[in-house]
Amino acid sequence: MIPTDKDILSQIPISDELLNKSLKHQLSDDDQRLMDEAILSSDFLQDGIDGLSNYSSLEKANRQATDLNAYLLQQLKQKNNAKKQLGLKYSKTTILLVFGILLLIVLVFYLLFVIPHKI
Repeated sequence: MIPTDKDILSQIPISDELLNKSLKHQLSDDDQRLMDEAILSSDFLQDGIDGLSNYSSLEKANRQATDLNAYLLQQLKQKNNAKKQLGLKYSKTTILLVFGILLLIVLVFYLLFVIPHKI
């Protein structure tokens, strides 16, 4: 079974703050050693660290993450608005009226074409 994002994130024992301190080399030697062990034990964390190391500063990475989140939120809102515009809302009265008209058409067809052929 492939783990979901929630499963992966719940298994990470490292907070964002701790990760930032580690990347800025602001942790004690013991804490840094524990951090390195945690990173080496998780492919997910290793990929994250590799990605963060491509940025010149953590502020730039945080800014890009914020911009990306804002863009994705905007896309979700547009998608939801498009769904709302496409969704036709019918009242019960409209549905009953259409059903009644269709029933009347079938009845007229039956009276005009089916019954005269049986006689």
